[in-house]
Amino acid sequence: MPVNVEERSDQPLYQRRQYAKSFLGRGYWDYRNRAAISLLDANDHTIVDLGCGEGIALEMAVKMLPDADVYGVDYLEENIEICARHGLRAVRGDLYDLDIPGGSVDAALLQEVIEHLHEPGAAVAEIHRVLRPGGKLIVVFPNDRTWKFVWRMMLMLKEANYDYGHVRQWTPRSAREFLTEHGFDVFYSRSTPLPIWSVALDAVVAGRKRP
Repeated sequence: MPVNVEERSDQPLYQRRQYAKSFLGRGYWDYRNRAAISLLDANDHTIVDLGCGEGIALEMAVKMLPDADVYGVDYLEENIEICARHGLRAVRGDLYDLDIPGGSVDAALLQEVIEHLHEPGAAVAEIHRVLRPGGKLIVVFPNDRTWKFVWRMMLMLKEANYDYGHVRQWTPRSAREFLTEHGFDVFYSRSTPLPIWSVALDAVVAGRKRP
């Protein structure tokens, strides 16, 4: 599906098409996804990629953690079908009302999703419900201003002017405060690829569910 599912352009941006577009972009995308997925370990037996989209990060997680039960959840049937075509397990679901038993998940990935949410508090409360005590929530979000600058410098005007449907611009600080307020102990916060948020492209922030 398009990066912004509410966008009605006759030339939408699709995730896997963007991923395959350039070697440099694909390399950074993999680097950012690896930064998030590397926070998972052998103790994370059940891992869910929430809002998995077309399954790019999900595919990497499956390869990096072959012994874990890794699957995706997405609201859009087209994304589920795309994941299936790439041999990935994904199910349709609503982030605000997950069909997952409480306390049954060891780790949840929320990559490039939180900036789209109109009710992030309700979504994170639902994620908190399905995680076991001590379970991990790993959040990835972009720095919109820096991305627009980079796209313009690279003359990628379609990407620079595209409506990505972002509701809020998060920062590492606001994300840490948000997770803390919603029952998580933050154990990781990093801007990528540069450590200074004002010039970074993305951030990875992770917390553990408090008992």
